[in-house]
This record gives sequence, structure tokens and C-alpha cells, in this order.
Amino acid sequence: MKLVITKSAANHIEEAKEWVEGKNTEGAGQRWYDKILLDLQQRAKSGVKHAICKNEKLARRQFRCFTYNDRWVVAYKIDGDKFVVYRFILGAKLQ
Repeated sequence: MKLVITKSAANHIEEAKEWVEGKNTEGAGQRWYDKILLDLQQRAKSGVKHAICKNEKLARRQFRCFTYNDRWVVAYKIDGDKFVVYRFILGAKLQ
């Protein structure tokens, strides 16, 4: 499957990258960013489907969810041969 990241999700990943960079040593944000992209690409290639999100708002849109590093929630859909990431959310912000 091909990995597709929506503009909204990409912006949130970039914001997280900047946050990681500010909290750690120089270059940490870029290393973290490279790891998340690699993880998303591997999940897309594997074709694994996770459960529908437990969050009511995300579930209404039929998003599937998984956590990344026990902190971030990734909401996605599989559309044909595309693994489309729609949301990248700090787990603490989900209600």
C-alpha cells in the first residue's frame, strides 16, 4: 500500500517534530520525524488494519487508530491501495 498523509496530519507531525526538538538535543526532532515516517511506511506496507477508534468523534468517521510511542494517536483509513493518515493527535488532547 501507498502511504498518504493529509495536510492536516502532516502539519501536526511537523509541530510535534518542533516540540521534540525543543525538549531534547539538536537534531532530535529530525531523528524522531524520520522514525515516525519509517513506522508509518512500514505499517502501510504491511496492510494491517487496526480497530475502529474508541474516540466517539473519530469512530463516527470510521477512522482506525493506533498509538505511536504511547503518546500520539494516529487515525487513518485504508482507501483501496492507500493508507491515508488523517489525524496525528497528542493522546492527552483526546476527550
